[in-house]
Amino acid sequence: MAGQSENGIRYTEAKYEKICFSCEKPYFPKVGSYKSTKFCSSTCYYKKQAEYLKERGVYKGGYNRETYIITWLIARGEKDFNAPCHWCGISLAPNNYNLDHVIPRSKCKTRKEMTNIDNLVVSCKTCNALKSSKKAEEFEVILNANKEVENV
Repeated sequence: MAGQSENGIRYTEAKYEKICFSCEKPYFPKVGSYKSTKFCSSTCYYKKQAEYLKERGVYKGGYNRETYIITWLIARGEKDFNAPCHWCGISLAPNNYNLDHVIPRSKCKTRKEMTNIDNLVVSCKTCNALKSSKKAEEFEVILNANKEVENV
């Protein structure tokens, strides 16, 4: 017993099949979400969203962050584009670092504390992931303990 309803949902005995609004291919939505799901994947959702924004005249784009950083450093007359990680000290290229909050955003009480430039440091991805939402003092204890273990 298979058929098709008015809203484009094909139904079979056990599952509901829908047609993606973007690629127009049939797909099976997750259980319990067949009424709200319109796209077969997040890729299709973002494609459709980009088309919609383009139709409205909203253009997103630009350069990647590395291009902006290097251009800014060249304008300042910098020769070396690398910066050390605040926590472990390894040299980082502009395309391979994160901005880390010394006081985690989750621990800040006001928006001003969150966006304070003095609260931001350059960090490698490993240290940023290890620090997570720990305070700087807590993370430095862990980092020093790890250095001691490596030296043994």
